[in-house]
Amino acid sequence: MLNFYNTFAAMTTVFMLLFLGQLDSLMAQSKKDSVAIPLLSITLKWGQVLGVKGYLVELSERSDFANVLTSQTVLDPSVSFGEDKLTLYVRITAIGMSGAKGPPSSVVSLKEYSERFREESYGADSFINPSERLEIFFGDSNSKKADSAGSGNNSESSPKAHLPLKTFFRIDKGEWLEYRGSIPLVKEGWADVEFYSEDIVGNREEVRTIRVLKDTTPPQVIWNPKEIGSSGLPEYHSGESINFAIQEAGSGIRYLEAEIKSESPNGRKVGVRRIREFEGSPPAFKGEYKIPESLQEGIWILRWISEDKAGNKKSGEFPLMVDQKGPTCEIVLPGLRKEDDIFLLNSKSEVYLFCSDEYSGVKEIKVSIQGSATKEFLYTAPFHLPVGKSTLSIRAVDHVGNMSDFSYKIEVLNPNWEKNGTKLQLKQ
Repeated sequence: MLNFYNTFAAMTTVFMLLFLGQLDSLMAQSKKDSVAIPLLSITLKWGQVLGVKGYLVELSERSDFANVLTSQTVLDPSVSFGEDKLTLYVRITAIGMSGAKGPPSSVVSLKEYSERFREESYGADSFINPSERLEIFFGDSNSKKADSAGSGNNSESSPKAHLPLKTFFRIDKGEWLEYRGSIPLVKEGWADVEFYSEDIVGNREEVRTIRVLKDTTPPQVIWNPKEIGSSGLPEYHSGESINFAIQEAGSGIRYLEAEIKSESPNGRKVGVRRIREFEGSPPAFKGEYKIPESLQEGIWILRWISEDKAGNKKSGEFPLMVDQKGPTCEIVLPGLRKEDDIFLLNSKSEVYLFCSDEYSGVKEIKVSIQGSATKEFLYTAPFHLPVGKSTLSIRAVDHVGNMSDFSYKIEVLNPNWEKNGTKLQLKQ
């Protein structure tokens, strides 16, 4: 069965919730100053299940799913719901390659999760814990007397400082357990940890509470490069931007660093590094990385690394092609003769165009003939020019939008021109 709640199980069928939308900061605040964060949408994600072709997502107004309100089949292990759906219940069923359905997941209340996301957060009495366990340190670190008492010294001069005999704790109002060196933090996210100690004569201190955020998950960075071009890579020209998004449901985003560098063996290209630091620990952020104007043509590698405020890091890279220049073109005019910058052609001449682009390739060649009338078309095959004087304009465009323009003045001579000169006479 697919399980939404156990986010730390090693099974591939575990669900994990990430909350997206135009959200305010997740910075911890005190209870008295806590505010509800407006939630515009919720995205449900779960672990990829091997051997399936899709997932059936069902919504119902009832938790027992006596009636199904809507259903849809998705290919990826995630689905998003708008604010209008947050009063409903959802369950997911994996669909095998044969079409057979597995058992449905546990039922999840979208309202419960949206309200849980709006829960109060704390500041002065809370901290981020990037590990799996929480430790309690006993004694007064500012007092040497406390150290001597803790080591068993019964000095009469230090009756106040002594270590506890036993310490007990509980997490989120659960069962009280005896502290034995560390407190296991099983669940990712915020938790209320209560604890108290007893001394050797049975004195019991007041229960103390701390708010702990366990965050062992690095930020999720999603880049959205262009589709693969004719070069086999995403193709850009300098100055274009690559969109990205960061999701961090825990401690908040600290920074994103991106570096674009060349893997060219001749080493003629210099990398460019940019760092974006974040204030206020946003849980989600969308932005763009602008390809430097100074970048030369060729293949580049964009490497990135992101870190959250708990110290979790994630990195990756992908290649891309930078194309700075427009196509080059060659025009072939058979039987041409040039006089005063005008190409002279006979009426049977065909115009041939040959254009090439080293990196992204030629996308289209536009032809414009301006004479007694104007004619425009895309070049696909050799063509004839009209009799008389005209201007031939050519624009070649590559797949990233670089353009090259060429222009020629041409005159096609009329084969039936008016003839002057000696007349032929028939002798009688």
